[in-house]
Amino acid sequence: MANIREIQSRINSVKDTMKITNAMYMISSSKMTQAKKKLADTEPYFYGLQGEISRILRHLPELKHRFFDQREKIPKEERKIGSIVITADKGLAGAYNHNIVKVEEEILAKPGVHKLFVVGELGRHYFSKRGVEIDTNFRYTVQKPTMHRARDISGAIIDQYLDGELDEVYVVYTRMENSVQADAIERLKIQYGTSFGYPIGAVGSHVSACPNHQTGRLTPLETRGTVAMAGSFGYELDLTKMTEEEKNIIRSQIEEYKKYDELIHE
Repeated sequence: MANIREIQSRINSVKDTMKITNAMYMISSSKMTQAKKKLADTEPYFYGLQGEISRILRHLPELKHRFFDQREKIPKEERKIGSIVITADKGLAGAYNHNIVKVEEEILAKPGVHKLFVVGELGRHYFSKRGVEIDTNFRYTVQKPTMHRARDISGAIIDQYLDGELDEVYVVYTRMENSVQADAIERLKIQYGTSFGYPIGAVGSHVSACPNHQTGRLTPLETRGTVAMAGSFGYELDLTKMTEEEKNIIRSQIEEYKKYDELIHE
């Protein structure tokens, strides 16, 4: 059985870990805020331009341009298909890289001659190990994107398209909905594993909307609230879309959480 000194040493170790975790959390929050601001600044332009081109093509079907040429006469088996795959430079990003790789593998399964242009070290390593042809001169990271780098990428793709080296091009990327959400049932597994290395009070636990946007699973509000109480309890919900019954459940959950708040976080 551990003596008082060993127990005190473990307590101090846990406190030190909490300090480190809180510092990492603050740094991550700052980086996330900056990334979301950049996204908010550029996303309206991106989707506005995309929508405008779609409207032009819809209202002017007779419009002829070399960039709108679908080259329908080329058989599927002979079509040269290029993919700009945007992944992270490192792993430990959950489903971020996995989802991109999964989409690209579906494209590679289509008939045709495929060629990859990978932005990000992780994607480059993943596909090179599987023998997929990757443009070796196309070595870009995703860190600190610039307009000059974007022009280089688009210029390389356009040149190959005009020279007949590519017949169609896909851009595989992610679309951010929010920083992070996981539904209650999956969250149980996350919190259980995390509890081995960190104090449970250091785990961010918020109640999200139902059905869950990732899995589509329907989980009762009571279950989601109970799971979230085992951490930094909070809600990410639109109260204007909730019924009075659901609001009453939330009130009772908050009162219940306050009873055990000191136990969880001390």
